[in-house]
Amino acid sequence: MAKQDSTARFDAPPHVSESLIPAVGYLRRSSDKQEQSLPDQKREIIKYAKANGYRVLRWYQDDAISGDDTLRRHGFLEMHAAACGSREFEAILVWDIDRFGRFHSMEAGYWVHPLMKAGVRLVSVTEGPVNWDDFTGRVVYSLKQEGKYQFLIDLSRNSTRGHITTAQQGYLCGQAAPYGYDRMLVDESGAPQQRVRNGEKVAKPKSWKVTLVPADDSEKVRTLQWLFEEYAEQDIGLRSLADAINEQGIPAPRGGVWQAGTIRQILRNETYLGTFIYAKRRMGKYNRVVAGDVRAREDFAQVKVKVNAEADQIRVPNAHAALIKHETWEKVQEKLLARTMRSTPRRERNADLYLLSGLVHCGHCQQKMYGTSKSKVRGDKSYRWAKYICSTYQKAGRSQGCFYHTVDQDALLAIVLKKLRQQVFGEGHRDELRRRIVKRLAARVTVEPELIGSCESRLKELESELDRATDRMLRSPEDLVDILAPKVSRMRQERDGVAKRLAEMKGRLRPVDAEAEADCALNRLWCLEQEIEGAEPARLRELIRRIVGRVDLYFDHVPRGKRIECPLSRGVIELRQDPIFFGPVNRDDRI
Repeated sequence: MAKQDSTARFDAPPHVSESLIPAVGYLRRSSDKQEQSLPDQKREIIKYAKANGYRVLRWYQDDAISGDDTLRRHGFLEMHAAACGSREFEAILVWDIDRFGRFHSMEAGYWVHPLMKAGVRLVSVTEGPVNWDDFTGRVVYSLKQEGKYQFLIDLSRNSTRGHITTAQQGYLCGQAAPYGYDRMLVDESGAPQQRVRNGEKVAKPKSWKVTLVPADDSEKVRTLQWLFEEYAEQDIGLRSLADAINEQGIPAPRGGVWQAGTIRQILRNETYLGTFIYAKRRMGKYNRVVAGDVRAREDFAQVKVKVNAEADQIRVPNAHAALIKHETWEKVQEKLLARTMRSTPRRERNADLYLLSGLVHCGHCQQKMYGTSKSKVRGDKSYRWAKYICSTYQKAGRSQGCFYHTVDQDALLAIVLKKLRQQVFGEGHRDELRRRIVKRLAARVTVEPELIGSCESRLKELESELDRATDRMLRSPEDLVDILAPKVSRMRQERDGVAKRLAEMKGRLRPVDAEAEADCALNRLWCLEQEIEGAEPARLRELIRRIVGRVDLYFDHVPRGKRIECPLSRGVIELRQDPIFFGPVNRDDRI
C-alpha cells in the first residue's frame, strides 16, 4: 500500500438526501505499520453511515500520529475548526472514540465543549452516538477517555521496560545504524540471519534481536576511519574536513554535502568504539530511564529532550565490532575539547551581545551571518568581542561556494550608526522626509463614507444569502446538487470580491490632517535618534530594528599564499519600509 500524507482532507461524492444527517468522517492510525487500518476504518464508517442515516460530506485523517499528540494532528485540527466555525455538518463519525483522541478528561473538555456549543456530536461505529448532553453520558465518556489515556501511559512503561532489558544485552531498540554500520538481525542463539540497511523495513520474529555490523559498503567504512585519523593527526578543522570530503564527491550520511556539524556528531559518537548506549537522552513523554529502571517523567512540558546523566544511561562495551581504535578516539576527543574551550560558550550568546543579530546577511550567498565571538589574552587580561560570520561557510565551509566572510560588530555598528546619522537624521533630511510623507498621505484616493456603507451592506446581504443557499443545498435532493453547487460557488466568489474591495477602500481613507500626521511621524523618528545616543545594548538593539530592515555585506577575496583573505569591501543598508516613517520609497543606503 502506498504511503499517504500524514494528514489529509478529501471531499466525498455528493450523495444527498433530505432525510440524511450531514456528517464528516475522521480516520487515524498511530503507526504506519498498521497498513490496513485507515481503509478498514473508512469501510466500517461508510457501512455505519448508510445503516444509520448519515451522509458523509468529506473525510479528515491523520496518518501515523499518536492520539495524544493533538497539536500535530492537523487533520483533526482542521476538522475541529470546521465544526466550530460553520454549520455544514452535525456529526463526526469515527471507528472508535480512541481514534478521535486519547485525552485525559481535562484535555477532552477543551476539545469537546466547543463541539457541544456548535451542536456537533461524536458518533463511533463501535458504540454509537456519545451523549454529551446527559450527566451519565458525560461521566461514561470521561471514564472511557481516562482509560484510553491510561492505556498510553501503561504501554509506554511496558515498552520502556522491554527496551531496557534488550539494551542491557547490547541490542538495538529501534535505533537507526550510524554512518559506517548496518543493522543485522540475529536469532535466539545470536547467529546472524539478515542484514538491514538504513531505510529498509523488514518483519522479524519476536524473539530475534538487532545488532550492528560494519557496513557492506566499504567506502563508508574507509570514509569514517579517514575522518577520525585525519582529524586526530593533522592540523585541520571541521569545516576544512567538510571541504576536503566534499571535493572527493562522497555523499553525506543522508545525501547531499557534508557539513561541519555532521562531522562533529560522528567524531563524538562512542558507538564507533563498539559501545552501545541507550537512554543517552530522555525523549519519552510519560517515562524515562534512571539507572536501568523506569521512572515517571514530570518535566516533559518544560523540556521535550534532555540529556541524561551518564549514571542513568545504559552502556554496554564491546556490544558490536569497533570501527575506530581507542587511541585514535582519545586524540580526537582531546582535540575537540581543546577547540571547544576556545570557542564561545553557548550560554553567553544573548541579545545584548549581538546587537545586529538577524539583520546582517552575506551579500554573496544571501544567507544570514551568525553572531559569534573572538577572544584574545594579553598578559593577565582577556579580551572578547562580537563578530558575524557567514552561516553558509559556518555550516559547510567552502563546499557550498562561500568564503570565510567575517566582520567585527563594533566596526560594523559604527558604520551603520554613522550612515543613519548622515542619510536619515542628517542636516536637511528632515524636510525631505517630511515632503515624502506628506506626498504619500495626500496621494491616497478619497473614499466617500457612503460608498463604504453601501459596500458593507452588500457584504452582509451576500453573507446571509450564502448561508441560506448552503443550508438549502445540504437539504436538497441529490439530483439538484449539481445545479445548485455552481451557483453557491459564484456567490462565494462575489462575497470574497466585495470583502476585498471593502478592505482596499478602508485602507485608502484620507487622513484628517496629512500635515499634522507627517509632523507626528517625524517627531517619533527624531526621538529615536536622540535615544540611540546613550542607549543600553538591549535598547540600542531594539531601536536599530525600528529603522533598519537588513544589512547586506560584500567582501573582497585576496589570495595570501594558500589562504584567501576576505576584507569587507562594501555593503547596503536597507531601511524598514514603514509607511509611518519612510513612505513607499525603498531607500537603500550604501556603506
